[in-house]
Amino acid sequence: EIGGSVVNVAVMLRGQLPIQVVAKLEEPTKGAAPVIRITSTDLGQTREIRTMADLAQRSDPTRWSALAESALVLAGIVPSDPKASLANWLETLGGGLSLTIFSAVPKGSGLGTSSVLGAAAIHCLDRVLGRARSQQELFAASSALEQMLSTRGGWQDQVGGVVGGFKIARTQPGSTQQPSVESIAVPAPFLHELHARSLLYFTGERRMAKNILENVVWNWLVHEPRAVKAVERLRTNAERMRNALAAGDIDATIGELTQYMKRKRQIDPGSCPQSFDDLAARWKDELSAWCFAGAGGGGFMLLIAKDAHAAEALRTKIDRDPPHPRARAFEFEVDQVGLRCAVV
Repeated sequence: EIGGSVVNVAVMLRGQLPIQVVAKLEEPTKGAAPVIRITSTDLGQTREIRTMADLAQRSDPTRWSALAESALVLAGIVPSDPKASLANWLETLGGGLSLTIFSAVPKGSGLGTSSVLGAAAIHCLDRVLGRARSQQELFAASSALEQMLSTRGGWQDQVGGVVGGFKIARTQPGSTQQPSVESIAVPAPFLHELHARSLLYFTGERRMAKNILENVVWNWLVHEPRAVKAVERLRTNAERMRNALAAGDIDATIGELTQYMKRKRQIDPGSCPQSFDDLAARWKDELSAWCFAGAGGGGFMLLIAKDAHAAEALRTKIDRDPPHPRARAFEFEVDQVGLRCAVV
């Protein structure tokens, strides 16, 4: 109804690209029908698709292979008609296909995992078919994939992963949301300080953003006063954050991050569990600012310490006495490139 403005950044984890997709056309075994093989290397699972019936549950986001299956349909590797013959379709394609996905980030992390993985899968499958989408078309396709999965995602996460570095994406009012992206040139000294003072902390708690997003939309539709006011202020908040980053102003950046947290709580108080506040209180001596990643409710937190020494002390505390068995602290590493594809 009013359009949006979002500032986000592409990141790496431990120096590695956290999401990778590999696709390969395969000649069918003589006398055998072609098959599609989906493999998740991080989960250690493989699924074979031989008929359209094998794709009947692809809209269930709780299934590990659902995103890959939906990407196959959206990219045209398999037909959308459930009554079509998959074997005939694949013969026209020239054979079967292996699709391998890897994610070093768990679902429900708040880092836009499913959206970025969806964009990577679509881009990879397009290249297999010898087809290329524009950046805008890829944003639209990955948004459509979210709807196919019924996860209710928007456009901001895939923009964050596809386009490297810091950026602000804006949309205008209208039913068709087409984000225009402006990269933010962040001064090198500022980036060095931010890297030294910041941690990405995985709480160990996972959540599905779908439920939080439904609450957010509901509060907007019923014109809940606090939510409406917060949405309007979030756009201004994003623009001010863009200016703070471009100016290399760390104090202003921290201030806008704090304001962002307040607005998110106004839209949906349930987006920030009490456990997040408890952690922030536990680390108050080291922290200047913090926020949850994505829709909230679990997953990652961005922690900005008072200085580099405080950041190291914070990391030591987390490593020595993790609040959750799966809790981990990562360096804040900016990926300046974003989506990339190699053909071998």
